[in-house]
Amino acid sequence: MTICVNCGVELDDGLLICPLCGKNPLEHTVDPVHSFNYPVEIANLQRKEIRRSLWELSAVITFSAVAVCTIVDLVIEKKLTWSLFADATIIGMWLIGTLFLHAYKRPLIIMPGLVITVLADLYLIDLITGGRSWFFDAGLPLVIAAIATTLAIIILYRIANLKGLNILAAALVVFSGTCI
Repeated sequence: MTICVNCGVELDDGLLICPLCGKNPLEHTVDPVHSFNYPVEIANLQRKEIRRSLWELSAVITFSAVAVCTIVDLVIEKKLTWSLFADATIIGMWLIGTLFLHAYKRPLIIMPGLVITVLADLYLIDLITGGRSWFFDAGLPLVIAAIATTLAIIILYRIANLKGLNILAAALVVFSGTCI
């Protein structure tokens, strides 16, 4: 087996062109435009492309679902009724997925973004139902309680150094305290 001097991939004997980099595996050439020296760099580039393709595909599926719900509602009811709830929820879930997809290693961006998205979605659903009737009375306090519970569980996890089922038990105790 030979190893390509350009990208480091093991090749079968007799290959004149590397299938990964497309160059002669025995001659070291430098390409100023594409200076990938190792397969790891190519894999990182592919992860970014995969994430972007996944985001584009999720956007197409999301907005197709919104269009289908809206069209079905218009055909059946002759006006927008139930599809507004479905559309708001589908778009909210897509925003949350987008947040996790683009900021997956940055929890200081994910947590506030998640809270803002959930609050905005709940407020929008409250407006769709006919005005601000339950968001400030029930929705906002429940989201604040969920945030406080999550932060308490994270702090408990970091301080107590719990593992396995112990953290689950501690989370359930904190959750039951929130419910009370």
